[in-house]
Amino acid sequence: MGKSKNKVLAYQETDNLAHLGFRATVVEKGHFWTNSYHVLVGPYGDDKAEEIRKKLMSSGFKPQVLERGSRNLSISGGCDTMGRLLRSERRPRGVEMQLEDCAISWETYNTHALVAFAQNSSIVATADGKWVKLGIRYDRDAFVYRKNDDGSDTLIEIQFAGMNHALVFNKS
Repeated sequence: MGKSKNKVLAYQETDNLAHLGFRATVVEKGHFWTNSYHVLVGPYGDDKAEEIRKKLMSSGFKPQVLERGSRNLSISGGCDTMGRLLRSERRPRGVEMQLEDCAISWETYNTHALVAFAQNSSIVATADGKWVKLGIRYDRDAFVYRKNDDGSDTLIEIQFAGMNHALVFNKS
């Protein structure tokens, strides 16, 4: 939910959240000579986290994401290619596509991630994903996609160089 340097205010916020039916706790973080008090709501499973975030917002709270991140990748066809893969569309045949930069950004709530693909500061596509720890650290960026019977491709996951988890998209 947020952080405060005032311990009393942090505990008052957890009381307010508890009265509204949310599980809340305070985690004390010390950094050199100063302490801060982080107010956390949860834990909730992925199936419930988004619902809780919406309820908090409708109750006047401003929940903060657990993590924000982004990567710029050069992709053949840029973010348009990512949009086609997310929509399971066919790739244009015989069309030469140049490498273009695509900014992939995410906001993480628990392991659930809201992912955006932007090119030239314009969002081209968005998707719901999930962070999955796969136990190996990737040497390079990679896209995993499925070839569909109709000739289209569907994006399954994105692996990022230097990370040991991947963004996985709906496999259905």
